[in-house]
Amino acid sequence: MAFGHRLRSLTWRITALLVGFVAISIVIMAGLGYSRVDQATEEYSAIRIDRAARAAASITAATLPDRFTVLRDREGRPSAIQIIREDKDAILAPQPAYVALLSDIGAVNQGAATLFRLNPHTYAFDRFGTTFRGPNNTEPPPFSLGPSHPAYAALSARAVHVGQVPMLGGLRLAYFIPLIDISGALAGAMSVDIGWVDELVHRRKELRDDIALWAGLILAVVALAGGLIAYRQMRPLRALAGFAHDLAATSDSRDVPGLGRNDEIGFLAEGLSRVAELRGNLERLAYGDPLTGLANRARYFADLSGLLAPTQSSSRKGALLMLDLDRFKETNDAFGHSAGDDLLVRARDIILAELEEGDNLARLGGDDFVILSPNVRDEVQAQDLCRRLIERLAVPIGLPQGEVHTGCSIGIAMLPRDGESAEEAHRNADLALRQAKQEGRGRFVFFDHELHAAAQKRMTLARMLRHALENDELTVHVQPQVRLKDGRLHGFEVLARWFHPTSGAIPPSEFIPVAEANGLIPALGNRVLDEACRIAREWADARFEFGHVSVNVSTIQLWQPNFVAIVADALRRHGLPGYRLCLEVTESVFVNHGEAKVMRVFGELRALGVTLSLDDFGSGYSSLGYLNTLPLDQLKIDRAFVSGVDRDPRKRSLLAGIIALGKGLRLELVAEGAEKAAEVEVLRALGCNLVQGYYFAKPMPHRLAQAEAERIRKSLRQNGKTRPERAGVAAA
Repeated sequence: MAFGHRLRSLTWRITALLVGFVAISIVIMAGLGYSRVDQATEEYSAIRIDRAARAAASITAATLPDRFTVLRDREGRPSAIQIIREDKDAILAPQPAYVALLSDIGAVNQGAATLFRLNPHTYAFDRFGTTFRGPNNTEPPPFSLGPSHPAYAALSARAVHVGQVPMLGGLRLAYFIPLIDISGALAGAMSVDIGWVDELVHRRKELRDDIALWAGLILAVVALAGGLIAYRQMRPLRALAGFAHDLAATSDSRDVPGLGRNDEIGFLAEGLSRVAELRGNLERLAYGDPLTGLANRARYFADLSGLLAPTQSSSRKGALLMLDLDRFKETNDAFGHSAGDDLLVRARDIILAELEEGDNLARLGGDDFVILSPNVRDEVQAQDLCRRLIERLAVPIGLPQGEVHTGCSIGIAMLPRDGESAEEAHRNADLALRQAKQEGRGRFVFFDHELHAAAQKRMTLARMLRHALENDELTVHVQPQVRLKDGRLHGFEVLARWFHPTSGAIPPSEFIPVAEANGLIPALGNRVLDEACRIAREWADARFEFGHVSVNVSTIQLWQPNFVAIVADALRRHGLPGYRLCLEVTESVFVNHGEAKVMRVFGELRALGVTLSLDDFGSGYSSLGYLNTLPLDQLKIDRAFVSGVDRDPRKRSLLAGIIALGKGLRLELVAEGAEKAAEVEVLRALGCNLVQGYYFAKPMPHRLAQAEAERIRKSLRQNGKTRPERAGVAAA
């Protein structure tokens, strides 16, 4: 295209004008030099506060070498100041020596210096020495650095904090250094600063406001001028829009405005002139799937409604098969969406090859297909067709991107028995498909009314559970984990229990899946976590040696962005040390999450002091590489390996291998589900010392835990065996 022709382009003219105005605004803003000033200010401040911190640490170590030593990072910056004497409480108290020390630091840095000690009761940092002075050179009022302070989170994690902090009604650029005792525990903090930064902030704000004002004025001019120009230039386009509206509403065949123009308006006019020629294809476009060429959702519902219409003969029976490809997402993730599209086309061909004339195949979207077959007249024929489809789709499919393994799950509704309307038949086939997917891949399920009743029950249960969470109706029970060698407690698992006012006790096997499916599991899990911490605090205050409390954590709950913060908050609110809490996760935590992400979250939890346990070990899929690298502390052996182990030599060999694996990885082993003395004896013989199960005690209200623990301990000690004498409290 010639250059002169490009200049006649509507896009070129408008773009050239707007670019000219914007270029002027950019030159003006760049001339103000805000970015350089801001960068220089930040760099200078960073250098000054770094030097101030280094100087403060060096002065502290040199002035009081018998009390403090400085820990530094690889860059030589102070990362902590360690108290090298045992009497930290006496050291972290107001003393004349600290007045001189802080004065020297403040004089060298031309700023202020402050000392804090960690209050073990409030977990706040109480100031006990500072260079700040009030009127008449008086001490400022007492001050504590709490959770709302910008430096609190970093100091609580024994890390330095550098930044602007509020102080005495203004802002100061400060460097906070944690003070740790001789064992490495957090004891207090020291802060140094380089003076007030309000004036600096004010000047930068003025500069920013000036830039914003000028930029706004320029852009306003650009918008006004550009709008006027575009308004004039768009007149032909508005005429075309009016023509397109009329064309959609009527069969108007008048001349298209703008034909003959040598720009985009002319190109658009030429396109609109052909719209009338395409009207015959609208039905195909409205009822066809563009990828597979099959009928789409609209066509499918129209055909289904026609088959079930009351005017049809009762002999028009058939079957509705709803089919969902297995592992389709894995293909998309591994090879990309183009491979997924290729797989859908190949699946279409495989399905069509098994259908008879008169059968209709449609694609509803994604990897969902439906077959409307008037040729399938009974369940035997439907089963035969489903088996053929499952077998054919289970064969590996070669794609240009690579070989993929798929498969399918199928839900079946027999017509008109399982649906008198299209909506009812579709819903029932979908319920059957969901049941097939829940039972495992490569299955087909016929709809029956129990599925509908189960769906209604799940919906009702979800509504009841939401109400129960809102009204605090759920409670918890605890079940002990016993050390076989001495009968003492290793810990308690905290389990959710629901006693509905009218429906009675609802087992976890019913309400936990409903909570996960309806987005209620985070609220439920957080409720159990908080209650577990509360109970543990209550036991600790009563001097009950309970070990720790274990809480099951759903995969959905674990991968909440703020889960680590929720755990930390629960521990903080109840004043519970991290080692008193054990979080149990299942092997599904590894699915669809990379090792780096799992390591990061587990590492953050371990930093809180929390124990991490892999629950139901052996019941799913675990990578031994994960077990070797993740910061796990404990494996809980699934009850499937414990139940009947005294009668099954193969199960005993498998259990021995699991125990040997756990010991080789230096992990604690807790066997779940022990119900008989013989099972416990096998566990003892194989070297598994920690056992949890009905044999020792059923889950019970936490108020009965101390008495039950004492009963188990005395019974094991008196009998010298693993059999505790039963008591009424055990079945509470």
